[in-house]
Amino acid sequence: MDTVIHAAFLVASVWGVMDKTFDPLMTTFTRSPYDWDRIRQHCGQFSVIHADNDPYIRLDLARDLAAHLGSTVTLVTGGGHLNAAAGYREFPLLLKEIEALL
Repeated sequence: MDTVIHAAFLVASVWGVMDKTFDPLMTTFTRSPYDWDRIRQHCGQFSVIHADNDPYIRLDLARDLAAHLGSTVTLVTGGGHLNAAAGYREFPLLLKEIEALL
């Protein structure tokens, strides 16, 4: 039986070719071809959240990911990689998106 989830929230998501530093570490889950139709069939809604200045993952990769998923990018100005090192110990924007679906 196939499982369908209500929503997926992808924050600073890794996929595709990134750069020569991180690509060797990520190839096991970023280089295989994705079955985008099947992925979309198993999730009701996708949210792609990305910063305009992520030092690791280019914004164009987030836009491509969102396009494959039938979504758009929610852009965070000056958010870096949206992790604790970038000051994200709490993430009100993400919480707001989750609560909107409840």
